[in-house]
Amino acid sequence: MKLATCFLILGFVSIGLRGQAPGIEQGIRPGWAEYMRIVNGMSSLRVELVLDRKAYLPGERICSSLRIENPTSAPMQIFPPYGPASRASLSLYRSDEKGGWVASENKEFPISNDDSGGNAMANRETISLPAGYARKVAICLDGKSAQILDQQPVVGKLTAGNYRIAFEYERSALAEFSVVKASGSVGFSVATLPEYEAARNPKSGLPANCLGAGVSAFRTPETTAIVLLAPIAACYPASYENGMATAFSGFSRIAETDDGVNSLMLSRLPEGSLKVTWRDNRNSAHQVVLPRPELPER
Repeated sequence: MKLATCFLILGFVSIGLRGQAPGIEQGIRPGWAEYMRIVNGMSSLRVELVLDRKAYLPGERICSSLRIENPTSAPMQIFPPYGPASRASLSLYRSDEKGGWVASENKEFPISNDDSGGNAMANRETISLPAGYARKVAICLDGKSAQILDQQPVVGKLTAGNYRIAFEYERSALAEFSVVKASGSVGFSVATLPEYEAARNPKSGLPANCLGAGVSAFRTPETTAIVLLAPIAACYPASYENGMATAFSGFSRIAETDDGVNSLMLSRLPEGSLKVTWRDNRNSAHQVVLPRPELPER
């Protein structure tokens, strides 16, 4: 699992959140004055959460860019929005029939843990953000980000609808997106990757030289999306060929076309990179070369 920064819009209770430590009066807890000095100074922070797209397929990797900016004319001491004891979290909400927001099944995705104990400043890192300086970090809901998720959300369970991500920190940020319906696969191709063999777990029951990558093309109401799936059991293509996007979790979109897809091929190049070629319904040829996928964890 990999770390992640998570926020809660509703009911997030954490030591020191909103200026009150549970069960401990202000002024009594060691380090409280210094902690509140930093929290109060962070009130001027600008925090923005920007998604990599506005609409996703069911199960598609959802990534965002978190931007923290000091808009003042002086350096600002802050708690980082990620890492040990940063007390950040990410929450997921879905729009209901009345237009309100309700917590998704996978509501809270902690990015870090507050393990400071009784002292409000114990084990708590701070960083200095220069005047006018902005800091960015990538956060993905499938765990493939600069941070490691404590709990990995199953994004493949997100069905068609409208969603909201809430980043909760000393300052909060919101981003909204939709999950669109996919009518099915209109193209599929796999390639085994020899370098994956070292990561295969013999106890998994997966045959030797079976791990690899796959590409599939899915129709949506507006476009056809070509996605990469890695790793998969490439020696069993029949189980994937007619699969819906909801059969996968964490795949990434590599291309899209308004002209449809009538053929699709994935191949491994000698240096380990992947080549994706396809023809659209106008019989025009297209090609994308991708870097070699990361080795899967054993």
